[in-house]
Amino acid sequence: MFAELQNEVPTAELTEVHRAHHAWEREAWAQLRDGQSHEALAAYQAHDRLHISDTRDEAARQALAAWAQARQENPGERAVILTDASNVELEKINALAQEHRARANELGAERVTLPDRPYGLASGDQVIFTKALFVPGEARVENGTLATVLDTNGEESKLTLQTQGVHEREVSVNTSEFKDMRLAYAQHVYKAQGLTAQRAFVLSGGWQTDREHAYVAVSRAQERTDIYVSREDLGEQGMDAGAIERLGEAIAESHAQQASITVPIAERDPADAEVTACLTSGLAPGVGADPPTGPDPGHEGRESDAGEIMRESQQQHDREDRLGWEIV
Repeated sequence: MFAELQNEVPTAELTEVHRAHHAWEREAWAQLRDGQSHEALAAYQAHDRLHISDTRDEAARQALAAWAQARQENPGERAVILTDASNVELEKINALAQEHRARANELGAERVTLPDRPYGLASGDQVIFTKALFVPGEARVENGTLATVLDTNGEESKLTLQTQGVHEREVSVNTSEFKDMRLAYAQHVYKAQGLTAQRAFVLSGGWQTDREHAYVAVSRAQERTDIYVSREDLGEQGMDAGAIERLGEAIAESHAQQASITVPIAERDPADAEVTACLTSGLAPGVGADPPTGPDPGHEGRESDAGEIMRESQQQHDREDRLGWEIV
């Protein structure tokens, strides 16, 4: 709705980005916003921050290794891995990142089981809440809150967490009663909006890659952002130039959501147009109108947008399940 609101009320425009420390990267972000994706990617390639592997598995492992090295070299800095693909991939990367920290003796030995996740949680782990936690007599812990595990009790399935952000506090969680958390070493792009880190490792080129996802992903870090893609995702088996070309095409395409009221009724789906007409007339859908006489010939045999997304998502999940990642 913001695009519509700005035409009706006084607005201010943000014209300069201050998060990135390097002028060339601020310029690359502006190019991404404007759809000049190939120019932006050329800048990242020129600064050795665009990495191309044969498979997405290899790209993910390369990003993970770089993340681990960055944390070792700069222990006080915040580094995050961002992915534009599925929960399956996200959980595998998080599990591998946790094992990196365990081998470095950065985590406690005891783990508390977290239902529906391929890992337990240890003291020292970084987590993110995926739903709000309601604490009796206190303000709730909001969805998206980051926290650090302070203490574990495996026998009672209990965790003591220190939340981060404006309202830092300790909270206790019984994972048999509340399980809506996950490790936060890797995050979905959409979940990282508003996040600021020193380093970001972006696994891109997946089925969700577009201008909006790409901009959010590359604009999280102050000091350095590295982009990891695969020829497998981009349908390229030859030279890197071809893969970069395909990636640029994907990033240039905008999938920004549009408010329904901005689309002329004549251009809408017939079902949507009926709902809009009902909202303005006060009638329920179908009231005072002739019943439909048959299927819409314009939609016959055509896969819906939602169906296409679900099919592509399932194909992505199936392909990732075949990767056979192992924690070693």
